[in-house]
Amino acid sequence: MDIPEAYTMAVDTYTLFRVSVALGLTKLPYKQWSDEILADRIARGDVGALETLYDRHAAMILGIALKITDDRALAEDILQETFWRVWQRAGTYQPERGAFTSWLFRMARRLAMDADRQQRS
Repeated sequence: MDIPEAYTMAVDTYTLFRVSVALGLTKLPYKQWSDEILADRIARGDVGALETLYDRHAAMILGIALKITDDRALAEDILQETFWRVWQRAGTYQPERGAFTSWLFRMARRLAMDADRQQRS
């Protein structure tokens, strides 16, 4: 099966952009970077990248946690724990396995389900 040229160019462009960001050659504001690039920056210890992802996704994670636990305080704890884990584990995210948001929301959902289970027992 032949790989379409547009796909190869997109992958090459993504790789080139990722390398230029890692080397500090790209000066785009954080808000213009993809979640995947921000995750890569977080893995390198970039706090600004974490702040941007938090601003971008905190409301959704809080909503997920609140829907599962039905407890605002617990949902806020889950939100904080989710981003603490992002900070610790960003290096384990693999873009070829799926979108960053899938990885992030799955993590939040699991944390919320575990917390809800603990609270009920």
